[in-house]
Amino acid sequence: MCGVDDRALVAALVAGDPRGLEGAYRAYADRIYTYCRGVLRDPDAAADAVHDTFVLASQRAHQLRGPARLRSWLYAIARNECLRLLRGRARGVPLEAAGQMSAPETDPVGGMRAAEIQELVWAAAAGLNPGDREVFDLAVRHELPAQEIGEALGISVAHAHARLSRARTQLERALGALLVARTGTGDCPELAGLLKGWDGELPALVRKRLSRHIDSCEVCGERRRRQLQPAALFAAYAGAPFLVAPVELWPRLQLTSFDPGHAPVREAITSRAGRFRSDTGFPRPLDVRRRRLAVAGVSAVAVAALLAAGTGAMIAPEAPLAGAPEPPPTAAALAPSPTATATPSPPATSAPAATGAPAATPGPAGPPPPPVPPPPVPPPASPSPPAPAPLDVTVDVRAACSVSSEEFAVTVTVTANQEPVSGEFAVRVGSTAWPPVPLGISGNEATATVRGLRGSQVEWSVAVGFPGERFQDSGRFEVSCEGPVIRG
Repeated sequence: MCGVDDRALVAALVAGDPRGLEGAYRAYADRIYTYCRGVLRDPDAAADAVHDTFVLASQRAHQLRGPARLRSWLYAIARNECLRLLRGRARGVPLEAAGQMSAPETDPVGGMRAAEIQELVWAAAAGLNPGDREVFDLAVRHELPAQEIGEALGISVAHAHARLSRARTQLERALGALLVARTGTGDCPELAGLLKGWDGELPALVRKRLSRHIDSCEVCGERRRRQLQPAALFAAYAGAPFLVAPVELWPRLQLTSFDPGHAPVREAITSRAGRFRSDTGFPRPLDVRRRRLAVAGVSAVAVAALLAAGTGAMIAPEAPLAGAPEPPPTAAALAPSPTATATPSPPATSAPAATGAPAATPGPAGPPPPPVPPPPVPPPASPSPPAPAPLDVTVDVRAACSVSSEEFAVTVTVTANQEPVSGEFAVRVGSTAWPPVPLGISGNEATATVRGLRGSQVEWSVAVGFPGERFQDSGRFEVSCEGPVIRG
């Protein structure tokens, strides 16, 4: 945004200067409110999300490592607040489904032209997956570059570029199919037959059938070339004004942020948001699927089982191999069991003296023996070092077609909270298996790409080595190319 000094705003927020919060709110509130309205579809809930977003901004600004990233930071916080509200609204709905983007609502003062373009673009986008629709909206409507989209969504820049490219390509094809479907049935009987009983929606199956027909039909292909101007449509869509945040929201935010009596409210909002990343100061996305190794969990279960079995529980040693000599008994094995109940022995009776041996005559009592000193007290055990955090790994596998759509490539991106030391990626398409490809490691991220693939059924596996641990994952999906990229 021109004229906005994000570094100065962050410095004022960190210093507790009220002008910092007001400046950030004036610069970004309408954008954040429009984004939240699109996710939540509820003006009151969107206002709550915006309120909490800026409260968190005033409380967590000191954690932001790059002050110039204020805009993407605010979007990342707002996105988490929206997902949190959706999760509370529908506990049984996965976050991936709950966070689906809806078409942005039209500002009444924006005019019919903007409303028509919004309707057309979002009708075409209905067949895209929610993540691609969100990426498209952030890029086109909110004008975020790929780097800021990655920061807002908690994904790598390369991943953001790939998703944005896929979203644009798929949306252009969907727009072409929708325009031809709405205007071309009178000139093409085959198209009219395809659309018999059509309800106006454009799910993936309908879009694919229409696109295949348009690619092979001279009449419909020419109509698409004449009507489809994606750059102009996207530009007009991006030019639609943002919704205006409610006028009562700023006084409410002032009260929460600066009134000493509202300190418990600020603390509740901050606590609910959880910890932010220590390396960037960004919140951890609530909808990122993470795959964790279960080593720590297994240990905890084993300890719990031993405790539940009582203090008398013992672990049986491994059975010796046949023919192997038995190990000598240890001191612990020779010692009496501390849990055995002691049975008092009867008092010993004097044994009769041996034949010819005189009986012992007790002599006078001597001095008492000296007291036995107590055993030395061992020094207190030094505290054991804290256990390392469990390995936290995210795996993302994507496929992309070549320009001719005859071959495709599959790319894996592994992100972890530890730095990998090695890894390899293997792909099988149908009955053909490609040799494993070593992962390229950069910091906490590792990637690899297998190219020149043909077929539809893809199976993949990835193995990554970490210090003292090894992570493995696998999966399968079906490739369906449409133009230069595919939808996974």
